[in-house]
Amino acid sequence: MKNLFKVIFVIAVVFAAYAILPPDNTGGFYVTSFGSDSIAVYDSAGTYLHTFTTTGLDGPRGIVFAPNDKVYIASQFTNEVFVFDRNEQFLTKFTTAELESPTGMAISNNNE
Repeated sequence: MKNLFKVIFVIAVVFAAYAILPPDNTGGFYVTSFGSDSIAVYDSAGTYLHTFTTTGLDGPRGIVFAPNDKVYIASQFTNEVFVFDRNEQFLTKFTTAELESPTGMAISNNNE
């Protein structure tokens, strides 16, 4: 029954969220909440822990945990990438002329 709950929870979260990182990478689930412009954090059992955000984050979509201990979140409606540390504290944000409505991100094998 416990495994069935986990499967149902993951399916429900995937349909309600735009980006999700599994516990293998983060120790918990990190789910971007498009409607509330925040990131919800769940433990590996699916228990809600807390939410984090920062001023200006609008339409969070893609999320990446980088090897440099930073968390990058694509903000679709501001054309920016917001950078947080591993303690979920906002550090900075950046954009370029080519960055238009970002919805996903990835880290290459070369950590780019």
